[in-house]
Amino acid sequence: MNQNEESAESIAGGNQLLRTLIDSLPDLIFVKDAQSRFLLANLACAHQLGADRPEDMLGKTDADFVAPELARQYRADEIALMASGGSVNQEERTQHKESGELGWSHTIKVPLKNKAGNVIGLMGIARDITPKKRAEEKLEALHKQMLALARQAGMAETATSVLHNVGNVLNSVNVSATLLRDGIQKSKIASLAKLTALLDEHTADLGHFLTADPRGQQVPDYLHQLTDRLAAEQTGWVKEVETLYLNIEHINKIIALQQAYAGVSGIAETVALSELVDDALRIHEQAYVRHVVRVVRDYTPVQSISVDKHKVLQIVVNLLHNAKYACDAGGQSDKVVTVRIGPAGPDRVRIEVVDNGVGIDPEYLTKIFNLGYTTRKGGHGFGLHSGAIAAKEMGGGLTAHSAGFGQGASFVLELPLHPPASPGAVDERL
Repeated sequence: MNQNEESAESIAGGNQLLRTLIDSLPDLIFVKDAQSRFLLANLACAHQLGADRPEDMLGKTDADFVAPELARQYRADEIALMASGGSVNQEERTQHKESGELGWSHTIKVPLKNKAGNVIGLMGIARDITPKKRAEEKLEALHKQMLALARQAGMAETATSVLHNVGNVLNSVNVSATLLRDGIQKSKIASLAKLTALLDEHTADLGHFLTADPRGQQVPDYLHQLTDRLAAEQTGWVKEVETLYLNIEHINKIIALQQAYAGVSGIAETVALSELVDDALRIHEQAYVRHVVRVVRDYTPVQSISVDKHKVLQIVVNLLHNAKYACDAGGQSDKVVTVRIGPAGPDRVRIEVVDNGVGIDPEYLTKIFNLGYTTRKGGHGFGLHSGAIAAKEMGGGLTAHSAGFGQGASFVLELPLHPPASPGAVDERL
């Protein structure tokens, strides 16, 4: 094989490698000329817009694939982009050709320049964020539903209780949404655009560039690293979306619980207390980090119990929420919350949440479970009240202990291994 043949083969191999890479990515990748006609597109882009192959898109514009109003908006944005020489980094509406449904994407577009520095088109990468946006819309719909339910019942305290309980779960929802947003903004997809631009600069001598130029020699390794990084990003985002959906499901459970507030018990499930408590801690994880509160787990093995896990989760989440604020108010340099699990007798188990915070005056240890009673500024006095009721309904109990102001506090939730035959009588004085 002579030198020319080797060079041609090297160029072909480099182009094939790049083609394989962009076609394997789940994100839409495209290059357009100054008239917004497609010069390059990957498989994801073709499938999104309804083309059989990327080659079928060449020479066409968005107007050939999406609704006219979307095509006009895309074109206007791209004209402004090429005129300013800046870039586009925004969320925008999209359309799935096969279903015709509108969705959302996070799109990055940058100008495509020739060697003279003149803008001759643009390059873009778009990531489908429809699940994230739909989750946000569902969350907003749930919020409206909660308020409507409260108005129908005519009970302001019920509405406040719902918002208080959902607020705990919203901490995790907000964390997931923030991680998704930050991850998208910091994505290494932009590096792919830079690499494409670099390769475009050496189209005429691509073989020599990849084999002789120090920068070109780094391209294969860089592509491998970039592929691994993008795959890791995708895995992380899928995990956060799953977390988002799980927390929305829990919000639904809270709403269902409030609808059944008259005392109808939920469905008992066999659960491991350590897993349930870890879920509650996970909901507060970012808040504890933000408030510099250290968590100590002290779990003694106990057998799984049959219980309404969503009621238990609500109680523990509220106790952890209160413990965090107690630590803040206590002013300790080392804020610590200890969570213990252990037996409470032959047929009962206990979950204890201990803080080294502000403490409780002994005369208030029973009053804090009264409806509307609170010692915290901005508190509503519903969390402990509803928690005590839920614990009694499950055949257990919720108690508070403290040596006094400045001595920290502990809250103990006791539960039977098996649910009672009938719901426990609720003391209306709670």
